[in-house]
Amino acid sequence: MSRIKRRHFLQLAGSTLATLGWSQGNLWNTSNNYGKVLAQSTSRKLALLIGINQYDRNSSGWIPLRGCVTDIQLQRELLINCFGFQSQDILTLSDRAATRQNILTAFEEHLIKQAKPGDVVVFHFSGHGSRVQDKDSQDGFNGTIVPIDSPNNDHSQVKDIMGQTLFLLTSALKTENVTMVLDCCYSGGTTRGNLRVRSRSSDGNSQIVAAEKEYQQQWLSKLNFSPQEFRQRRQQGIAKGVAITSAQKNQLAVDVSFDGFAAGAFTYAMTQYLWQQIKNPPLDITIANTEQAIELIAPSSLQEPSYEVSPDADYPPESVYFLDKQTPPAEAVITEVDSNSVQVWLGGIDAQSVVAFNRGSTLSVIDPQQNQLATVELDAREGLIGYGKLVTEKPDLSRGSLLQEKIRSIPAELKLKIGLDDSAINYLREIQQVLAPINRVEVLPLQQGEVDYIFGRFTSEMAEFTTATPPPLNSWGLFYPDLTFLTGSFHTSDENIISAIERLHNKFQSLLAIKLIRLTLNPHSSHLKVSATLSNRHNPQQTLGEAVTTRSNFQYRSASLSGIERIPLGISLQFSIVNQEEFPIYVTIIAIDSEGTIVVVFPNHWTNLAQQISIPPQTTRKIPDNDNSEFELYSSEPLGMTEVLIISSTKPLKSSLLKLEQLARQAQVSRGAMTLSQPTEIIEDMILDFDSRTRNPEISTQKKSNYLIDTTQLAILSIPLMIY
Repeated sequence: MSRIKRRHFLQLAGSTLATLGWSQGNLWNTSNNYGKVLAQSTSRKLALLIGINQYDRNSSGWIPLRGCVTDIQLQRELLINCFGFQSQDILTLSDRAATRQNILTAFEEHLIKQAKPGDVVVFHFSGHGSRVQDKDSQDGFNGTIVPIDSPNNDHSQVKDIMGQTLFLLTSALKTENVTMVLDCCYSGGTTRGNLRVRSRSSDGNSQIVAAEKEYQQQWLSKLNFSPQEFRQRRQQGIAKGVAITSAQKNQLAVDVSFDGFAAGAFTYAMTQYLWQQIKNPPLDITIANTEQAIELIAPSSLQEPSYEVSPDADYPPESVYFLDKQTPPAEAVITEVDSNSVQVWLGGIDAQSVVAFNRGSTLSVIDPQQNQLATVELDAREGLIGYGKLVTEKPDLSRGSLLQEKIRSIPAELKLKIGLDDSAINYLREIQQVLAPINRVEVLPLQQGEVDYIFGRFTSEMAEFTTATPPPLNSWGLFYPDLTFLTGSFHTSDENIISAIERLHNKFQSLLAIKLIRLTLNPHSSHLKVSATLSNRHNPQQTLGEAVTTRSNFQYRSASLSGIERIPLGISLQFSIVNQEEFPIYVTIIAIDSEGTIVVVFPNHWTNLAQQISIPPQTTRKIPDNDNSEFELYSSEPLGMTEVLIISSTKPLKSSLLKLEQLARQAQVSRGAMTLSQPTEIIEDMILDFDSRTRNPEISTQKKSNYLIDTTQLAILSIPLMIY
């Protein structure tokens, strides 16, 4: 990753709310103390969820989307199963039903006419955003949300719904407990790499249909707002509650393809985070953690969510939905039961782990106290819907029973998926021939599904996506799915495409190993009581990063509101690993740098790895130890994003550590960090060490095509850093 992203919660000039013209006030100062006012005893909870994929493609750049209907499914299941909404109180409009008139009517009939003081209201829109001319706005434009029946012609009148209209509709609600969520944007248009951008391309010449202004006039009359009062109210801020937007002004809200489905990066990240919480995190912490998750879902997508609170509220909400979350953390919920067959919704699983929830994965059905009631084993998965069977005695199960991960199933023949951009797709056959010896690298056209990286030529247009030193123009190399280039993957401008593919053989192996090890990350689902803190060794008060198993009830700083920590070269580093279990744990630390190289940081005494050092029960271990100066850790090149993985295990990783010892002996290395020259082989040995069948041969053998990872015996945490 070539740059660090910063949050701008308090800068309205950068928010999409300003683009909408929905609000022109100041964002709430989130340093204020939070009040205790929650709508816990509300008589009703109402939601209107809108998701539009089926926009008609045309020559102007209008394209259909893929993840918006998934978004409203994600929201619906979250609201029902974690926040107590009744299914009959949630109205969804998707695709062809989401016309301008239907959206406005639904808002009036379902929300305005039914909501009473103290009720909770949620409005969610996933689809295209745009902007139209508006002489009443500060910059002459007003942001809009785009219904399915609005045309896409920059010089015509459009049937969009303006931010001003949303302000008036929200003003008409009789409750202050209102959450508005907009997963769309107002610039960019069409695609970027393998992502789809949620905005209708516009040069700013579009004008709104007369019916929209007439509709606003009707509401001004109903609300008894004069034009001057309306302008004053909008200048003060939003009308009610809290408004959350998925990206800053001039940023991109994106659709992302996953294993078998697509979703909005923002909606997936936020809803998955809320599934995993034991109790309500403050709103600012929710948004901060959501942005960090977006970094992993869509690396370098330049998407920074923000929020605003109504100036009429005398408190900012402690919860996104003005409700206290009462349910325990979970990965899934049962949606159907038929004898021993069950269907589950997997809305709580981490985006990077989706592929590991297939045949052989098991989940525990839990009660509100997180006691295990039964076990469900998955047979198949379609998108986020899993199909399985009960493998223990059937309790009284019904829709709404929550499940927590027990064993994930990682495909042993997992492939690295490389998308080919327009400059490379004509060489598809030649590239496939060159990659044939690496049978676990798959190449495919863009926009055909999930890809891990993109292979293509660096052009002058791509330079705008980075602030780092760009590669040589016309050189071949690798990009993230959003076309941000992967450092260290490019060579010279005169290199031919086949030579570039051959040169990248080792890089592909390293990236495949990274994909494999990231499938084991389980900070949310692990039950081990383990935490890790990274500090400046010479200034221990300077915390550089933290990670914790969220179900261990550790108290920790959580996401930094200033973003991922920036660390200069040459800083002396020290880890503090806390083991609060009643048994020892074994720790391995590896680092993945910005060029996709994997380095084993600890243990690093290569002549004695068979006796891997453990951390005793109820003990904190410093790495390096303050009393032992045998080695030191420093922040070092390459510059850019480095991810550190802290692997804690109830048993030593014998197979992989013995292999590392052999490699060190061959290289005549006795101490120090080791760069993996055979990364896929070593990481697969490590995952084999994780495999529950290796640890416990009594477990019934599944297909040998999968690794079965028992998350009750592992805690694999991640600390991202930006080195500059």
